[in-house]
Amino acid sequence: MHKIHPSLTRLEAFSDGVFAIAITLLVIEIKVPHLSREVENKELLSALLTLWPSYLGFLISFFTILIVWINHHRFFTYLLVLIIGS
Repeated sequence: MHKIHPSLTRLEAFSDGVFAIAITLLVIEIKVPHLSREVENKELLSALLTLWPSYLGFLISFFTILIVWINHHRFFTYLLVLIIGS
């Protein structure tokens, strides 16, 4: 069994944190609809549906970051194979 270098483990943990922060910041763009009074469910649903561009932007950005994150982890897996194999 080979021991993984601590710097590589720390780098991967740090980058996971950066990805987590990026995903968290995406939610800031989604605003709560301002309703002046107590409303019925249909009015609330209508107000939420007017924000569909924000939801779509969130989903596209989320899946883009997800794909980059998965590829990043695959890169680290290949890197470990390269280091351990040599």
